Amino acid sequence: MDEDENLEGKSEIPRIQDVGTEKVSQLLDLRGQIREVEEEISDTETEINEIKEELKQYDTSDEDIDVDAIEDQLDDLEDREETLKDQKEDIVSDIALKQEEVDNKDEELTKELKKKEKHQDLVKKLEFLEQSIDHVNEIQQTVLGEIRSQAQEKIEEYFNQLIWKDEEYEIVLEEDYTIRVLDEFGMDKIGSLSAGEKQVLALSFMSALTSISGFEAPIVIDTPLGRISSEPRNRIAENIPDYIEGTQLTFLMTDSEYTTQVESRMKDSISNEYLLSNSGLKTEVVER
Repeated sequence: MDEDENLEGKSEIPRIQDVGTEKVSQLLDLRGQIREVEEEISDTETEINEIKEELKQYDTSDEDIDVDAIEDQLDDLEDREETLKDQKEDIVSDIALKQEEVDNKDEELTKELKKKEKHQDLVKKLEFLEQSIDHVNEIQQTVLGEIRSQAQEKIEEYFNQLIWKDEEYEIVLEEDYTIRVLDEFGMDKIGSLSAGEKQVLALSFMSALTSISGFEAPIVIDTPLGRISSEPRNRIAENIPDYIEGTQLTFLMTDSEYTTQVESRMKDSISNEYLLSNSGLKTEVVER
């Protein structure tokens, strides 16, 4: 090994490290962008489903309902969803390119280090780091699997407690946290659940994640009982506060939801009640 080669190695390694660090930073930024886009896609899909459910309930002969405007809103949301999906595909492609660049720099760095006997210690540290990352990833997957298993058990427990059918359902929570609802024959019933049943499933999912995460934050739910009949409505009012005990929960309910039966089942958990009072063009919040 001559002196020129040694000097070249000294200058090349920091350059590769700097470029690699920059590429990793860009990769992390892109992954953050894709998470934001996925969240926006999910929100848009929720709005689309809500509008579709709303359209089903309207009488198209009712002149007071501007169905065309609602359908235009639905079209705009569906266009937005397609745009977001295209944006997501572009980001995924960028991530693949950046990952390839990072891998190339990692390979280049490893070659430079191995060329120099004096840098063998760094090579060993790099190999140790890679092994450590593998072990951390294994531990992470194990922990995530345990959390998902606990969440699945809780969702199944809560859903079967709150649902108004005698049939017991099996809940399967996939790795991407999509949910399957299996009947006694193993058939997935998620697509045939009623609006009320889907709302019960959503409440069960929210309660399960809250109860096992240890993350404490206030929860606000608008019209939680709007599409649910009286018997499961009473079950929800009685059980939800226990499922997420210690969490501040705010229900925004209409008079038809907040019945005498619901109030009696929730009274021991209620701290404050407020009524929105409309007088002309002014709305006042009145403590009950």
